[in-house]
Amino acid sequence: MSRWEHRYLGQERFPTALSAMEIEQFFTLSEDEFAAVRRRRRVRNRLALGLQIGFLKMTGGTLNSVEIIPPGVLEHLGRQLGCAPPRIASIRALYRRRRTLFDHQAAALSALRRTEPSEHAERGLVAYLRREAAAVFDNAELMARSRSWLVDHDYLLRRERDIRRLVNTARRHQERALFKAIVGLAGPDREMWLPRLLAPIAAGGISRFEWLGSVPSGKGPTSLEEQIEKVGFLKQLGADRLALSDLPLVGLKHFARRMMSRKAAALARIKDPHRTIEIACFLRLGLLQLSDASLTLLDHQIAAQWRGARERVAAVQASRLRRFHRLLGDLAGLADDEALGAGDLRVRLRDLIAPFEAERQSTRVAEIRRELGHKSRELARLLKTVRAADLTIPAGHAVATAFATLDSLAGEPALDSRSTDRKRGQVARQPDRDASTPLRIAVADCSGP
Repeated sequence: MSRWEHRYLGQERFPTALSAMEIEQFFTLSEDEFAAVRRRRRVRNRLALGLQIGFLKMTGGTLNSVEIIPPGVLEHLGRQLGCAPPRIASIRALYRRRRTLFDHQAAALSALRRTEPSEHAERGLVAYLRREAAAVFDNAELMARSRSWLVDHDYLLRRERDIRRLVNTARRHQERALFKAIVGLAGPDREMWLPRLLAPIAAGGISRFEWLGSVPSGKGPTSLEEQIEKVGFLKQLGADRLALSDLPLVGLKHFARRMMSRKAAALARIKDPHRTIEIACFLRLGLLQLSDASLTLLDHQIAAQWRGARERVAAVQASRLRRFHRLLGDLAGLADDEALGAGDLRVRLRDLIAPFEAERQSTRVAEIRRELGHKSRELARLLKTVRAADLTIPAGHAVATAFATLDSLAGEPALDSRSTDRKRGQVARQPDRDASTPLRIAVADCSGP
């Protein structure tokens, strides 16, 4: 059966609105089912048994509801059986004896080859639920999958409370395994998680837990530094060691959401294993989210630096264009001076071109890089902030080389003086790339913590 056909599993009465396609799907009898129905002598009993078979296929359980049967279902069965069904009927009207009802329910189970779940079936269902509980964290979804498993294995559905008990058992098994994995990764440090999270940042200030949940006030350098400070605090608590490979991201969010939905004062009342699981997932998810947010803010800062330098270069180029217009006028004057000899003309041309010689060797990208050098204090602050993030970079990676170069440039004692022209010239002679700064490349290629 496909998944849409499982939508009514577990219901004890007819849905309020059944479409014609659903009625045809569930209440159309196969040859074997039709033969079992035809063995009943009375028309009413044939109709009642066909109804039991269809309801069992639709819901996975037997029909006991005393509510009115949908007329569309009765008409569909009547056409198959070649009889005129009643316009209005219920189970109570179709069955005058309870024994006949039980007999038809057993006959429907036999026709569909459904059996009561045995102990072996329950063990199989428990094993299935334990596997599913590692990836599904909604108990309602687990219960739906339990019903599907029973029907797919030709079992009669168990009572809802029994299915719920098995789901809760599988969930506790999964949480115990997760707790054991967290204890192995965190060690004794986990005992300090809650005290450090509840500790105030300053006297009378908010707690570290509330501080971690606060959003940045803007996109400036101060906000970036605060985000990276939060990342550093989470690493001090060991969040970078909590790499729970068997727990998917949806599970991480599921347990962390419980933690975030509680007030800070209520956190101390949580008992293990829930306390350790929720705090560990909160720390790990917070580290991932704050690292991503920090890189986003960092990218914004780099783009702002590059954009500002590009705009300043554009303003310089507008001034240069006016100088070029004057140069064209001077060249036109020389061209019209017929008294100048070839030697004098070459001397005059060299004098006019000399002020523009440096610009001949430059490109727009190189000029932007030189302009960035004039804002070296801002770049040094940004670089210091990036290095404080302690990004994990594989040994020998090109990004590591880029960071080493940036570190050496940041360590120049005369970084703010004109003596850095030599360094700027080295950068300007690099191949032009209309992409972005080396720092942007470093951050873009770097994996998270």
